[in-house]
Amino acid sequence: MDGVPYNFVDRVLDQLDTITLGNFNAEFASLTWSAVFALHQKNRKEYYIYLKWTIDGALCILLDDATGAEVAPSKLEGNDLRFIRFNSVYIFADYNFPDEPDFTFLIHEERKLIDLLRQHDQSVFALYATSTGSLALLNWLYKKFYFAEIKLHYEGELSEKFITYHIKNNPDLRHVGLHGGWPASIMAPVRQSIFENLNIKFSFFSLEHLIDVSFIEELLDHWRVNEGFSGEWHFEMIFNKHQLEKLKHIGGMTREPLSSRYFYVQHEGRKSVVLCHMNFTSVQLKICNCSCGDSRKECELKMKRPQLHDV
Repeated sequence: MDGVPYNFVDRVLDQLDTITLGNFNAEFASLTWSAVFALHQKNRKEYYIYLKWTIDGALCILLDDATGAEVAPSKLEGNDLRFIRFNSVYIFADYNFPDEPDFTFLIHEERKLIDLLRQHDQSVFALYATSTGSLALLNWLYKKFYFAEIKLHYEGELSEKFITYHIKNNPDLRHVGLHGGWPASIMAPVRQSIFENLNIKFSFFSLEHLIDVSFIEELLDHWRVNEGFSGEWHFEMIFNKHQLEKLKHIGGMTREPLSSRYFYVQHEGRKSVVLCHMNFTSVQLKICNCSCGDSRKECELKMKRPQLHDV
């Protein structure tokens, strides 16, 4: 069993957790989970990749996830590549790389970077490019990899093409974070993803000119008339007092007991609730639907708001 590639075990674990184990008694499920998890972790080595663009190419450094220590790329050659996972790719123009050549290597060609990332199941890791200076590296990665999570700083047309491509084509994408002054055109793929219920979590940073109370009202209206609609959104921006007061008085918005920041909207015809947390710097929305009829998973509404589940 030690020879089983870990990307395969990852996917088996996902299914065991949500489907298979739910059909077993608790004692057997616990033993099964423990055994599989132990196998899963036995030989695993996890790393982060930090990239910085230079005039000569892409400067790369590897960090051990467990220790945070820098790892010489040559040391990876002796490991079984099936047991290596690169958790995240970070692109920082201002990252302070060490001068020691044994730990920092220069990638002169696009192919070397692609080969490095393709040594594992590339759909499971995240891409973080939240500072300026990432365009050259984005150009390398464009249409070559699927990321489970992308946080991207806007730097022009390529940034928009990159994120639009992933929203529309990436089946593994679960979280998108948009930083900086994105243009209004980015809202077209974002809206399509939200209203087609593609289950991508969005975090919006500094997009006051694109998202306002009317957009949140539209989300709630869509939820009211579309059974099964779900999602989670985090709007990280400055809301003035007038906007907050307007948001608090959206139809059906109810303040939770003993709280000044937590509200909810309860659906009139089905067991579904929109949870809302708001303050002057952010608004977070999460839809919780009753799923008691699905034996494969726990009911999120019952877990998060049991007092609203049986009303």
